[in-house]
Amino acid sequence: MLLAEQPFPFLALIATETRRSVGIVGEQIAARMFEEAGYGVVPCRNRSRRGDLLVIDQHTGEIFRVEVKTARLAKDNRYHFTLVKSGRTDYHDAQFVLLLALSPTGYPVPFLIPVADIPARRSIQFYGLPDTYSGKWSSYRVRGSLVLEGN
Repeated sequence: MLLAEQPFPFLALIATETRRSVGIVGEQIAARMFEEAGYGVVPCRNRSRRGDLLVIDQHTGEIFRVEVKTARLAKDNRYHFTLVKSGRTDYHDAQFVLLLALSPTGYPVPFLIPVADIPARRSIQFYGLPDTYSGKWSSYRVRGSLVLEGN
């Protein structure tokens, strides 16, 4: 069973955690998801502007920079993913953005978006639950293993 298909009871505890700790957990979950899909993963330390994870295709040796953005359901019934913060990470420096929506039921729901498909914007938001969300970004929701393809 894939990680994204397994419940994470501890995710309910994240509701009271800081945004930073939610982000750290999201990066750990994302790394495990890529590893389960057969990729090598190297976390970028020191809050690199070039992405949170270096993901390596084990067959071709190609390296992808992935920016991980994690969000939990907010009080306004939306998921808010901040893509750009002045003086901090900028998603434009990565090749992919992985939005990781932490479902209230304990499932991480990934949305893998090539940076080229994201118009200039500071954030992405969507209403409701990530499993049933049917808006603009729903076509990027990953069902099964994460797959990266070169840009």
